[in-house]
Amino acid sequence: MTMSVISLPSHYHSPNRKARGRIVLVGKWRGDVDRLNKVPEVAEKLGISEKTVWAWIGARRLAVHRVGRSVRVPESEIRRILDDGYTPAQERQ
Repeated sequence: MTMSVISLPSHYHSPNRKARGRIVLVGKWRGDVDRLNKVPEVAEKLGISEKTVWAWIGARRLAVHRVGRSVRVPESEIRRILDDGYTPAQERQ
């Protein structure tokens, strides 16, 4: 089991906590956490426009994490899109 200590800025401190300025995380969390990418980073990695990334998010084609007003795409979703490959749209009849 691993243990990691993360230091936080002073405005995160609670006056009632003994371990001020630190959060201790116990377990295998580092290997389990994906890097979270911003929309422009996702667009650059996939070689598409930001507008397309936002459309895919709106259509729920990409899974995202929302933290407050920010939207982040996990690295595993980018790998999934790249692994799935390109499938052309069906022609309308």
